[in-house]
Amino acid sequence: MRSYDIAFMHGSDVTMLVMVAYLGIVGAAWISTRALEMRELFKFNSASRNFDLI
Repeated sequence: MRSYDIAFMHGSDVTMLVMVAYLGIVGAAWISTRALEMRELFKFNSASRNFDLI
């Protein structure tokens, strides 16, 4: 029973680590894509603003 508790604890720790790593990767990917979208949007807006000025 004792070894089962230790094995279960180890397994849950590994699962938690995997979940945290997965969330970190997904969060970083989401932030990078959002930053790229915002940068493209900003470039597009500044380009259209310059076009309006001309």
